[in-house]
Amino acid sequence: MKQKQNLSVNLNGFYLAFKESLVSCKTRESANVMVFTMNGTDGMGTLACLEDLGHKHVETLRIDFVPYTEREIQERVQLEYREMAKTLYGEEEEYAAPFAAPRRR
Repeated sequence: MKQKQNLSVNLNGFYLAFKESLVSCKTRESANVMVFTMNGTDGMGTLACLEDLGHKHVETLRIDFVPYTEREIQERVQLEYREMAKTLYGEEEEYAAPFAAPRRR
């Protein structure tokens, strides 16, 4: 028996990814079926992936939608840039990549 998986995501981003996935399933005429339900009051949703109509769901993913502020998003992007710069240019120079340097005011 598979363990349940939990994931926290941005609601709008999830909707866009879900829509793209449904469109790609439709264009491929895939036998896979996805069912999504959301409890509107508590911001939780359940995504069940079905192999085909003859089988019960094989995986269930519980999703908690967490709103992110603009500041949190900017901080995360800066952190990702720094990590990418360290990977590309090494740790000798913290701001070796121009995109990783802090803005001058």
